[in-house]
Amino acid sequence: MALVWGKGGGVTGKVTEYVLMPNGQLSERDAFTRELKDVKTVGQAETLQFFRQMTSLPASFHRPGNMYQYLKLEKEGTVQKEAVWGEHRFTPPAEIEALHRQLQSLVL
Repeated sequence: MALVWGKGGGVTGKVTEYVLMPNGQLSERDAFTRELKDVKTVGQAETLQFFRQMTSLPASFHRPGNMYQYLKLEKEGTVQKEAVWGEHRFTPPAEIEALHRQLQSLVL
């Protein structure tokens, strides 16, 4: 199982993606080659909390725009839950944006 988040789109279509594993290993994943580059290790309690938050999110949300952000819960390469947003006319549920901000703070 893995918690995946990132952002992308625009003129270049560049995607920046991060993967958090249940053991706390945080990596940056190349969106094209799928290769992982280790970033750091996150504490077990914090990692568990992020996974709990993701599993408790409302059903999937899909409102991508030209520029988009996303959260995914993957298991064995299959997406179990996903939220994608960026279209200006739609706002994702607050808990989705909050979790994305918390995860982003790990890599800033």
